[in-house]
Amino acid sequence: MSSNEVSDKEKLLGCVGSFNVYKLINITNKKLNQKNIKYDKIFEKNYEEMKRSFYYDEDSNIFAVGFVSGKIYIYKVPPEENYTHFDFYHKGKITGIVIDNKLGYIYSCGENKKLFVGDYSEIYSPNFNPIQFNEKNPIIKEYIKLELDKINHRLFSATSDGRIEIYLINENPPILVSNIETSCKGHLNNFIINYTKSYLFCVDSKGNINIIDFNKTGKEKLGKEISTFIYYGKKINFKSIIYYEQRNELITVDYEGRLIIWSLKKGRSILVHKIHKRPITKMLFFFSKRNGL
Repeated sequence: MSSNEVSDKEKLLGCVGSFNVYKLINITNKKLNQKNIKYDKIFEKNYEEMKRSFYYDEDSNIFAVGFVSGKIYIYKVPPEENYTHFDFYHKGKITGIVIDNKLGYIYSCGENKKLFVGDYSEIYSPNFNPIQFNEKNPIIKEYIKLELDKINHRLFSATSDGRIEIYLINENPPILVSNIETSCKGHLNNFIINYTKSYLFCVDSKGNINIIDFNKTGKEKLGKEISTFIYYGKKINFKSIIYYEQRNELITVDYEGRLIIWSLKKGRSILVHKIHKRPITKMLFFFSKRNGL
């Protein structure tokens, strides 16, 4: 690298089909006033089975990849060699993985309706023995996602029929403190959390957006659904949702290829864009103070 080229940042990117990890380097050429991006592949792993879930913990540079067989692979990057894999006792698809590097635990959920927690310090030893912690709280439908609140030591889980669970994880096994039933009419597809307002937003396959106020730390048991949005009474199979806090708006994408913006103040959709001819499978959101959305 010449003296005119400066590496500003280095980030790790993971993509799974096969599993690839790249180092992303932003390079600035001061003379030409140009910025370029360079990708350096760290390693690649190929698998005969399908990946079902993926998690990256940026604090520790640890990747976790869950498969349809119930197996989880753990990678520490770098180096490539520092990885392990194990059967997490899920007899079926892994639908969610999160890692709490501060408390030292790994959590997972699956289509077998079970939640597991394991001591992360033991994943490389034969003593690794994850335990199920939702046996006293049986569910009817499978889990679809996990979300970790590292600051307040909480774990959020959701089932496909619209149940939201909140666990305190500063003890092991985790303790269920809230079990919220939503008015979800179809298959719950996704949810996001805004910790500033203590709101959880979830979307389903029948066009419903359910808004949950789960209350502040210590009062989660008082959490409840406070509102439901529907797009002009029509059934839409939502895929993903994002909360735009600066404008107090929601952004959804669906299987019809539409992007819809919702005003929380007005309680309805305010803008609709047909941006794809086919189902939208993923949405990312970036906010710049200079350029806006």
